Amino acid sequence: MLYSAVSPTQPLKLSHTLQTAAHLLGGVQIELLPNLETILEGWFKDFDQLTNVNRERIFKEQGIFLLERGKAFGADVSLKYAKKNIYAYFTYSWQKVERDDGKITYSPVFDRRHTINIIGNYRWGIIRERGTNKFLDSKWEFSLRWTFGSGFPFTQTAGFFEKIDFSREGTQTDYLYQEGMLQLILSSNYNAGRLPTFHRLDISIKARFLIGKKSILEASLNFINLYNRQNIFYFDRFRGTRTNQLPIMPTAGVQFSF
Repeated sequence: MLYSAVSPTQPLKLSHTLQTAAHLLGGVQIELLPNLETILEGWFKDFDQLTNVNRERIFKEQGIFLLERGKAFGADVSLKYAKKNIYAYFTYSWQKVERDDGKITYSPVFDRRHTINIIGNYRWGIIRERGTNKFLDSKWEFSLRWTFGSGFPFTQTAGFFEKIDFSREGTQTDYLYQEGMLQLILSSNYNAGRLPTFHRLDISIKARFLIGKKSILEASLNFINLYNRQNIFYFDRFRGTRTNQLPIMPTAGVQFSF
């Protein structure tokens, strides 16, 4: 049995074999100031049939998968400024995603409520082909990117218990002296918690040098996570220890084009 309804009072029945959704998207693009492009967008998605793993499956007779319905909606604001040697880009997104499995309504793990991206680029200096006025590239370039994201949903830990193995000796198992396996008890409020926010600043500095008549040697210095933000990567529930993503990481590179 592949599918089953989780709630007998409100069963979700399989009507076809596809995952389907209705999409609605609208937007407007305006220029509030010279060289400043502004885009406003809104969107809505109605998922009338989705497939997910049956989290409450206990017996083999129960379905491996369950059916869900869902809704997702949000809005985006984008600002883009471009003039000569300056480029700047800003975007803010707000979204909300909900799933309904016939028993509970919850936020899936990818439901990030707020997202911000800021990108900047500045070029100066000129490299021309030797002996001509032909423009080849900018001599210097500075770039940055700052990213922010609110926390993803997760199910919180309610407690722990010792799992005893009865599979070998059945009711004759000496459970008083057996060393069981430590197991988790998860909260009944599915995905009610939120992970910490994520944000990071990356910068890049490039210098270009003319070699010969028109060959260019480019040297770059990059810094990932410039202010050494401790963004969570993984949390070990059993040990209570946290593993973070990359710390500040400088890199350097050289590129030769001809």
